[in-house]
Amino acid sequence: MEPPSLAAELLTYSLAGKLAYVPAGKTYEEALDHAMAAFPSLAGTERAKISLHVAGRDALVRVTAGAWSSVLKDLPKYEIVTVMVEQPVEDAPPEYDPTKVNRSAVGLDKTSARKGPFGWLKALFGKA
Repeated sequence: MEPPSLAAELLTYSLAGKLAYVPAGKTYEEALDHAMAAFPSLAGTERAKISLHVAGRDALVRVTAGAWSSVLKDLPKYEIVTVMVEQPVEDAPPEYDPTKVNRSAVGLDKTSARKGPFGWLKALFGKA
């Protein structure tokens, strides 16, 4: 006979400054179901973009699906689980077509080429 589980029955989920008590899902999929039920703003969000995090030593630690049941065993009742949604990366450099770059905008027009290798620089500072 197995000893009774000491895993938390209720957890506190946190998303964007809002808190909700939720049942502790026995599986990661159940845990995501509870997050989506607790926070209607997650409706329409791809499940793969939703992640669960617990407090680590110095930072939040993402809990993977494979680790959920093991981590759950050590979480105390009402432990805060932070729900995060992966955002698209907006810091990527812009893409451009080098064949469509305005040559005069970058100082490569025919006029500046005739003024020597630094013609564009001279034009920039008004000494052309």
